[in-house]
Amino acid sequence: MRITNYIYFLLIVFTNFCFAQKSKSRSKVYTKPLDKTILRSTDKTELELRKKRLQQEIIQYNKELEETKKDKRTSMKNLIILNQKIMKRQALIYTINEELEVTAKQISENIDNINQLNNKLKLLRSNYANMVLNLYKNRNQSTTINFIANSENFNQSIRRIEYFKRIAIARKEQIGAINHTTTELNTTVQKLEIIKEDKSRLLDSKEKEKEIFDEEKNQKEKVVAQLQTREKELKSQIRKKQEDANKLSNAIKNIIEQEIRKAREAAIAEAKRRKKEIEKSNSDKKDKIKKDNPASETVANNEDEKKIENINKEIEEAESAKSSEEVFALSSENQKLSNGFENNKNRLPWPVISGSVISGFGEHEHPVLKGIKIKNNGLDIKTKSNESGRSVFDGVVTGVISIPGAGKAVIIRHGEYLSVYSNLATTFVNKGDKVKAKQPIGIVANGESGSGELHFEIWKGQITQNPQTWLSRN
Repeated sequence: MRITNYIYFLLIVFTNFCFAQKSKSRSKVYTKPLDKTILRSTDKTELELRKKRLQQEIIQYNKELEETKKDKRTSMKNLIILNQKIMKRQALIYTINEELEVTAKQISENIDNINQLNNKLKLLRSNYANMVLNLYKNRNQSTTINFIANSENFNQSIRRIEYFKRIAIARKEQIGAINHTTTELNTTVQKLEIIKEDKSRLLDSKEKEKEIFDEEKNQKEKVVAQLQTREKELKSQIRKKQEDANKLSNAIKNIIEQEIRKAREAAIAEAKRRKKEIEKSNSDKKDKIKKDNPASETVANNEDEKKIENINKEIEEAESAKSSEEVFALSSENQKLSNGFENNKNRLPWPVISGSVISGFGEHEHPVLKGIKIKNNGLDIKTKSNESGRSVFDGVVTGVISIPGAGKAVIIRHGEYLSVYSNLATTFVNKGDKVKAKQPIGIVANGESGSGELHFEIWKGQITQNPQTWLSRN
């Protein structure tokens, strides 16, 4: 009777323990590992946004080309817009290629994940099958009860119950792992199919864009051929533009020379003012020392003489300074502006809120006339009609000039550096005004493209700089 009660007690304990463990097992949450493709979603999103932006810009260029059809005569405006559209189309094809590269990596990673999950599932099923087989071989319930009942003491029976409990837990965990891995595998397979469809769509899109690109190139060749029949007229336009560019360049050089002269004169005047103050102070000291303490007169004179000697050196340096760098370095304020400008290389804001370069810095072949080169001291930037030009950095307006037939120009000094904004219809600033970065300085006039066209230059002293190496890429 005592043995029966003991077995009954052990069975109750074992049943309750298993029930509690079953509840615990049901409440367990299986966390899915982080999918590596999610980490690249930002890149994919950026590419999608870039692609949409390019597509919108191409649509805008198509509208502009439609407008040019109203004028039966082909002009440089057609060619400029076509060139811009072709560049955007190239950028679009490049972006699609980038998307395809990302997609190829996603496909490769998902295939690797599927292979790993299949191997994992195979191992889990094999382990579970072995467990079930062992349980089947020991399926006689009395064997388990006898095994517990035949314990030598209570502690041993508890350990044997713990053993069976662990078997039950292991079995449930195996089932959970199999179910979880199966779900994960199915999800990964579905994701792979979606990515493959995306790749197929991108390939189709790329082929269509390449076809359109070839059509646009043919269209450009026809426009070039038509424009070549007007060689005399185009050469006349080139001469006019070159004359305007020379006028602007000469005006800038004159302003630079004036600024260098003013900076040198200001530095000399400031040094002489300080020298005069020291000399007066020295004279006052001498008068006072003669009365109070004649023995200290020599020491006082030596100190002041050193200061005067240093100032004389400053005056000599200012008078002999020739380069803009040497002259502007004489003023701490100018030096601070120069350093600030230099430290913002590649980070300066664009001189218009939105725009694209239609003619770059340096010497280029003319897009129509063979053998003729065009020199550009800056950038020609196409923007919206009535768009504002804006200062790229803090500075002082050193010139507002007017060039007949080429609009107005604003020149802003940033220490040793100058930024130039020409082809402005109107200006908002005057000579001597202090301006801040991104401050509007005037309205951009329309150019050959039919939209606003700002000519922008950067000078370091009397040397032109490539503005694209200074402006941000945003």
